[in-house]
Amino acid sequence: MISRTSGGLPAAAPLGCKYNMDQENQSDRILSLLREAQSLAEKSLGIGNILQPGIIKELIMASVLGHQLIPRKDMPDARDSDGNTYEYLASINRIEVTTNKGCSFQIDRVTKNNLTRITRNKAFYFGIFKTHLELDEIWRIDTDAILQEVNRQLSRCKNEIAHVNFLSKWVKETGERVYPDASQQVAPAAAPSPRR
Repeated sequence: MISRTSGGLPAAAPLGCKYNMDQENQSDRILSLLREAQSLAEKSLGIGNILQPGIIKELIMASVLGHQLIPRKDMPDARDSDGNTYEYLASINRIEVTTNKGCSFQIDRVTKNNLTRITRNKAFYFGIFKTHLELDEIWRIDTDAILQEVNRQLSRCKNEIAHVNFLSKWVKETGERVYPDASQQVAPAAAPSPRR
């Protein structure tokens, strides 16, 4: 709830902003829905912080792939019904920009001593999103190919700790698209038949 002055206005309204009751009501509604979502996520999925970076995209990907989300930062992102674990990387596809079009993915703080972060997984899934909540595609790459690329980048890195990057071009050349699959594709509209 917004703290108020004795006149009923918000105590800390930004300078130059007009007080707007509709904005306050919308803010209260958004905060209420976030609290409700947090409570539901914690009770049903064990997600302690729905605002944790990446957790919502991971939740979307796990739902599509039929995996169980593992909501801990020090663990793989998900597991399947056979107990295999997976890492998810997600990025928004930037298409309406003049520079840095496309998307890239990153694994932070990789060293030669912590490669178990890579090898503990059966595969990696790369989610390409249209927006923060709209999934466009998922690509799967086996761990061997990921490990090979990580080692290649580590060998060229001047620092002991590296941030390993995967460009969408590499992901699409190396991986297999698993979502949408051929059965989920929308057929292109047929060209209109010529009139007689």
